[in-house]
Amino acid sequence: MTQPDEPYHAPDEPSESSLWRGIGVVALLIVAAFVVWWAIELAGDPATRDLDEPETEPLEPSQIEPAPIFPEPDPVVIAA
Repeated sequence: MTQPDEPYHAPDEPSESSLWRGIGVVALLIVAAFVVWWAIELAGDPATRDLDEPETEPLEPSQIEPAPIFPEPDPVVIAA
Protein backbone atom coordinates (compact mmCIF):
# COMPACT_ATOMS: atom_id res chain seq x y z
CA MET A 1 0.00 0.00 0.00
CA THR A 2 1.22 3.40 -0.80
CA GLN A 3 0.98 6.32 1.57
CA PRO A 4 -0.30 9.66 0.26
CA ASP A 5 2.29 12.40 -0.01
CA GLU A 6 0.43 14.67 2.40
CA PRO A 7 -1.91 13.67 5.23
CA TYR A 8 -5.57 14.53 4.83
CA HIS A 9 -6.65 17.83 6.36
CA ALA A 10 -10.32 18.48 7.02
CA PRO A 11 -11.65 21.65 5.42
CA ASP A 12 -11.71 24.71 7.66
CA GLU A 13 -15.37 25.44 6.89
CA PRO A 14 -18.19 22.90 6.98
CA SER A 15 -19.59 21.78 3.68
CA GLU A 16 -22.89 23.11 2.41
CA SER A 17 -24.63 19.75 2.92
CA SER A 18 -23.70 19.62 6.61
CA LEU A 19 -24.99 23.18 7.00
CA TRP A 20 -28.36 22.17 5.53
CA ARG A 21 -28.39 19.05 7.71
CA GLY A 22 -27.87 21.22 10.80
CA ILE A 23 -30.66 23.58 9.73
CA GLY A 24 -32.94 20.57 9.23
CA VAL A 25 -32.16 19.20 12.70
CA VAL A 26 -32.89 22.57 14.33
CA ALA A 27 -36.14 22.91 12.36
CA LEU A 28 -37.18 19.39 13.38
CA LEU A 29 -36.53 20.18 17.05
CA ILE A 30 -38.59 23.37 16.82
CA VAL A 31 -41.50 21.49 15.20
CA ALA A 32 -41.31 18.73 17.83
CA ALA A 33 -41.36 21.29 20.66
CA PHE A 34 -44.39 22.98 19.09
CA VAL A 35 -46.26 19.66 18.77
CA VAL A 36 -45.58 18.81 22.43
CA TRP A 37 -46.72 22.27 23.54
CA TRP A 38 -49.86 22.00 21.40
CA ALA A 39 -50.71 18.56 22.84
CA ILE A 40 -50.34 19.89 26.38
CA GLU A 41 -52.55 22.86 25.58
CA LEU A 42 -55.26 20.64 24.07
CA ALA A 43 -55.20 18.25 27.00
CA GLY A 44 -55.90 21.06 29.44
CA ASP A 45 -58.52 22.90 27.37
CA PRO A 46 -62.03 22.32 28.78
CA ALA A 47 -63.64 23.08 25.41
CA THR A 48 -62.04 19.99 23.88
CA ARG A 49 -63.12 17.55 26.60
CA ASP A 50 -65.85 14.98 26.03
CA LEU A 51 -69.19 16.52 26.95
CA ASP A 52 -70.73 13.13 27.81
CA GLU A 53 -68.65 12.91 30.97
CA PRO A 54 -70.64 14.04 34.00
CA GLU A 55 -68.93 16.77 35.95
CA THR A 56 -68.42 15.87 39.58
CA GLU A 57 -69.11 18.20 42.45
CA PRO A 58 -66.45 18.60 45.11
CA LEU A 59 -67.04 16.45 48.18
CA GLU A 60 -68.02 17.93 51.50
CA PRO A 61 -65.56 17.26 54.33
CA SER A 62 -68.15 14.99 55.99
CA GLN A 63 -68.29 12.80 52.84
CA ILE A 64 -64.57 12.07 52.81
CA GLU A 65 -63.59 8.87 54.59
CA PRO A 66 -60.12 9.01 56.12
CA ALA A 67 -57.70 6.33 55.05
CA PRO A 68 -56.59 3.99 57.83
CA ILE A 69 -53.15 4.73 59.20
CA PHE A 70 -52.35 1.03 59.51
CA PRO A 71 -54.33 -0.97 56.93
CA GLU A 72 -55.52 -4.45 57.76
CA PRO A 73 -52.73 -6.96 57.09
CA ASP A 74 -53.09 -9.51 54.33
CA PRO A 75 -54.09 -12.92 55.80
CA VAL A 76 -51.64 -14.71 53.51
CA VAL A 77 -48.77 -12.72 54.97
CA ILE A 78 -49.83 -13.57 58.52
CA ALA A 79 -50.02 -17.31 57.77
CA ALA A 80 -46.55 -17.35 56.25
